[in-house]
Order: sequence, then structure tokens, then C-alpha cells
Amino acid sequence: SCYSYYKVRVTVESDSQEELYKAYNKLLSVLEQDCLIDFDKNPLENAHDKLIELMKKQNKDILKDAVGIIEHCCHNYR
Repeated sequence: SCYSYYKVRVTVESDSQEELYKAYNKLLSVLEQDCLIDFDKNPLENAHDKLIELMKKQNKDILKDAVGIIEHCCHNYR
């Protein structure tokens, strides 16, 4: 299945949990802080709740405006 909301998917694997954490932390240290997202295998499941949580974390007006428009449309055009 193909997901359109990410550009690169990186998987870190190891037989050793300690080495896995080292590799993961090294990867985090060389990447920009906000370039990683948690992968969601079911992005449409509970999408509204996920969007609200993202809005709380990001606290960006453009996201709040977009959610407001969607909620307005859902309310007026059911």
C-alpha cells in the first residue's frame, strides 16, 4: 500500500535493542528536529481525533483555520 503523506520512510532494525537505540539516536542527532513524523498505518482511522491532537501539538494558526473550515463545511452541508 502507498501512503502519500511522507516522502521517505526509514526503518531501523537490529538484533540488539541497545544497538537499535544507538542507531536511532544517532539518526535523530543528524536530522532536522521537525522533519520526522510518527508513521500511521491507518491514517483515516480516527482522523478527526488525530487532527485535533496534531493541532494541539503544532499550535499553528493555519492548521486551526483549515480545521475550522472543514468543521464548518461538515456542519452546514451534511
